[in-house]
Amino acid sequence: MKSSGNAFGDSGRDNREGSLCADNGANKLGLTCYNSAFQTSHAHPYYLNVAAVNANGKHTSYSTAGASIMVSAPAGEFGVYAPAMVTTDQMTCINGTSGFNSRHIDIYGEELAAFIFSFNYPGHPENVGCNYISTFNGTSSAAPNASGVVSLILSANPELTWRDVRHILASTSTMNDPENEKVELPIGEGSFVAHDGWIENAAGYHFNNLYGFGRVDAGAAVAMALNYSESLGEQIITEWQGLGSTAGEAALDAIIPDNNATGVSQEIEVTEDIIIEAMQFEFDIRNDHMGFILNDSLLTSAGNDLALEVISPSGTRSVLLSSKQAAIAPSQNFTDGPSIGYIMDGVVVLSNAFYGENAKGSWTIRVLDT
Repeated sequence: MKSSGNAFGDSGRDNREGSLCADNGANKLGLTCYNSAFQTSHAHPYYLNVAAVNANGKHTSYSTAGASIMVSAPAGEFGVYAPAMVTTDQMTCINGTSGFNSRHIDIYGEELAAFIFSFNYPGHPENVGCNYISTFNGTSSAAPNASGVVSLILSANPELTWRDVRHILASTSTMNDPENEKVELPIGEGSFVAHDGWIENAAGYHFNNLYGFGRVDAGAAVAMALNYSESLGEQIITEWQGLGSTAGEAALDAIIPDNNATGVSQEIEVTEDIIIEAMQFEFDIRNDHMGFILNDSLLTSAGNDLALEVISPSGTRSVLLSSKQAAIAPSQNFTDGPSIGYIMDGVVVLSNAFYGENAKGSWTIRVLDT
């Protein structure tokens, strides 16, 4: 299990772009500032990417979203105006976050710290020994909670493989926040649905870029593990199939029109008759001005404006990038460093939205500038 990150909002702890996503409207619209695709490890199905939900079962203010999210788990907010998680701390009131040496006291002073963080302040009747804290949050809290559910699954049935565990999580997680709404952006004379809310794919699985397959359900997961009878068959990893690998091919020369809801579409025909567990997509997308700054101003908003969607042969749509995201630095090439002029340079994005569908048929990849 791996944390999705804490950079949904412009004030996210993993966010390095200041007020960008407040200024460009992403936060007001309910779009993630960073995308889970921005971390390369999230592009692999061996990592189960975990998002965070609050005490009401809805998306937290910080949890990074994206098509690579597998599941979500409780983590809460910051424990001041809304609940966070209660967990163990270093023992006694001399050590740790809960006690006389708390950084909260250093920052706020004793009187204010005792008021704001009363449970963590020495002397609280429910935490007399200062052995617990009530402010644990972030996707760093959600991932261990989801890991606990995986431990229960494997305790119930130690013979399960990692693929079986993924299958159980996809099959039993709760469709929390069922009223989560779409986000539609006006583009030129048309529009683009930047967030679909909950979708149901052709195999009957529900998926949401905020939550993946939903909030983990320990009871349902263990029950399925105890009576597990699925046979996923042999794992098949297909070869990359691409367009535009040679200079002059149409896909390589495709120009993305500015502020246009039609964008550029490419069809890719997949011939393998196989059931999908995860799909990876790799992109090279450039803008000549990407990465250049003049008089403290970026020369292009192309990265911030980029949107990507994929439609499966069964008609399921997955938004890989919603636009209004903090793609303002040049793409990183881990061999050569920054790829000046590239928004994406060999960037791989994973989507779990097609789980259980058949891969065979015509796939549509659409790239837009919003």
